[in-house]
Amino acid sequence: MWLVKRIVGLPGEEVVVDFGEVSVDERSGVDVWGAGQETFPEGRWRVGPGEVLVLSDNRPATADDGRTFGPVPMNGMMKVIWPRMRRVPPPTKR
Repeated sequence: MWLVKRIVGLPGEEVVVDFGEVSVDERSGVDVWGAGQETFPEGRWRVGPGEVLVLSDNRPATADDGRTFGPVPMNGMMKVIWPRMRRVPPPTKR
């Protein structure tokens, strides 16, 4: 099965989802994509060595992410796609 998810927890970190807010190692505001969305189930997860915790961007519509199946092994990941941190100009007409 292929899933596209956002990595929110790295090895050794503790991730808490509470009333739609995600905090990592007691730092809040680390997840701007899902901020303010009611998310169920809520909980607390400790990410083990060689694992990551992933969440969906559209959390109210799906719980098919780390909130239900917990941390996943990094060796099971096919690719990691790094987001662009700057605006990309629209293509020019030729």
